[in-house]
Amino acid sequence: MKYLYIGIGGMIGASMRFAISIVIGQFWQSAFPLDILIINVFGAFILGYLSSITLPIDPNLKQAITVGVIGSFTTLSTVSADTVLLVENGFIIQAFVYIVFNIALGLVMAYLGIVFGKRKEVRGTNE
Repeated sequence: MKYLYIGIGGMIGASMRFAISIVIGQFWQSAFPLDILIINVFGAFILGYLSSITLPIDPNLKQAITVGVIGSFTTLSTVSADTVLLVENGFIIQAFVYIVFNIALGLVMAYLGIVFGKRKEVRGTNE
């Protein structure tokens, strides 16, 4: 049953990433892949937060959310491909900035998610 939950979560996360990319693409017309950067940074925060709190749900459902939804929502493969395309098109500085921002902002947001989650746990409000 766990694998079914994770698979369904993966479909949801991938669909969310696709939809958000389309929406952001309507407002951002550039070689710089801002949509994936926003998705990855937001996903890092949510995963950090969810990993640090106790959810009163079935552990299989929590894995469906963290591994399935967030795991397929964020994506290293897209970052890698986008970076290669930036380099191939001569956008060397943008490629470097994109990698640094994905890593640095992702780490900061994951840390902040964990901090917020732990504060919520300390207060005893894990709803």
